[in-house]
Amino acid sequence: MITPSPRPWVRAGALIVALAATLGGCGSSAPRTATLSPSETQALYVRENRASGIPHRFGDTKPHDWGAISPARYPVHGLDAARYQGVIDWHAARGAGIRFGYLKATEGGDHIDPAFGQNAAGARSAGVPVGAYHFYYFCRPAHEQAAWFIANVPKRRGKPHDWGAISPARYPVHGLDAARYQGVIDWHAARGAGIRFGYLKATEGGDHIDPAFGQNAAGARSAGVPVGAYHFYYFCRPAHEQAAWFIANVPKRRGDLPPILDMEWNHLSPTCRIRPPASEVRASIREFSRIVERHYGTAPVIYTTPDFYARNDLGSLRGTEFWLRSVSAHPSERYPDERWSFWQYTGTGLVPGVRGPVDLNAFAGNEATWRAWLAARSQG
Repeated sequence: MITPSPRPWVRAGALIVALAATLGGCGSSAPRTATLSPSETQALYVRENRASGIPHRFGDTKPHDWGAISPARYPVHGLDAARYQGVIDWHAARGAGIRFGYLKATEGGDHIDPAFGQNAAGARSAGVPVGAYHFYYFCRPAHEQAAWFIANVPKRRGKPHDWGAISPARYPVHGLDAARYQGVIDWHAARGAGIRFGYLKATEGGDHIDPAFGQNAAGARSAGVPVGAYHFYYFCRPAHEQAAWFIANVPKRRGDLPPILDMEWNHLSPTCRIRPPASEVRASIREFSRIVERHYGTAPVIYTTPDFYARNDLGSLRGTEFWLRSVSAHPSERYPDERWSFWQYTGTGLVPGVRGPVDLNAFAGNEATWRAWLAARSQG
């Protein structure tokens, strides 16, 4: 989907809605639009492009003479966007006349657009009706792609997901996980709103450190919120090197939560697209876990997603403690017969003290179980 660039409230390259299909080799990805400089974008804003037939509040990089029947004939206009447009100011967009938005959510059977959650939440908060779209990949069966879309785009009736009999509210202990995208967290405000624990991205692969980890971890401790670190696994580097990198950058601290190993496909990695055999994936988990447990005195919890869990038969990892992502159903539906300690139930949570949407999680037990878990699993 390519076309008009609008106002400064959204990065150049968003669309005044149209439907198109892109056919190409299966190695190709969705097309990217050219980026305009700030001055070029401002020029569009001033010029108005009335001759194009686009409503005067919108601009167009390539004005078109529509003739007798132009887009201006229709009163309701919206946009569709993906990660290339960044974070959209939906209040400004609504003020300019945008009446609806469609956002890229998924592609194929393993890609999630990283901007979807935050932009969808922003649209809802601004009162702009919003929906999700899936970019079809012709080298993967339709039923797999439909399942991927369903697994990552919760059904919504203009309100938070209807969980049915077993909802996150059934569990008394809730926490968040965050990375640099959430900025500096006000942990006192978050704790006052009911946040009981926090997990923060610390490292990735063997050479990346999340720049927000140190400050947010210290802030959580000062506010009395139990905090832990997670490592995002990179499939083009040996497990022992990644464990060593995590240990080198995450000091052992009495009272901190056990480490987390985040195991999911690196669908956005520009440097590593391989998918090792399931047996190799499980061996890497065991090796990383063994090294990290020896250092911190407590075994890491394994975070994963439905597709990764199934593809790599993670249920065969006996004795492993899991943190499971399931944003459209209870974990018992997505991971039959699996035990879990943490359930990530949304990626679009709103918490006082946190800038923008954030992942929210529930602990599997009651208050007494939580206290017992902290006593048994925190770093000594």
